[in-house]
Amino acid sequence: MSNPTAHYADLHTTDLNNAAGQSALGRLLGRMSRGYAQWQLKRQTKRELSELDNSELKDLGICRGDIHHIATQTTINPNYDHRRSN
Repeated sequence: MSNPTAHYADLHTTDLNNAAGQSALGRLLGRMSRGYAQWQLKRQTKRELSELDNSELKDLGICRGDIHHIATQTTINPNYDHRRSN
């Protein structure tokens, strides 16, 4: 599985570096691009977790029903820890 946190951090840093001086269209396109990248990352995370069997998921401390929630939260917040969400 690739490192989604590093990918998100790169996108976020790029966003902060380019925020000053952009036109409204540039900001809109940037938000759309980041949204698309987050959607792709969420989709990839869900696909890769879904490919694991139940014993592998159990080794990670999750069940199959947690996959959608974990994929969503980790693309929004790369520091999200599913074990501390309860």
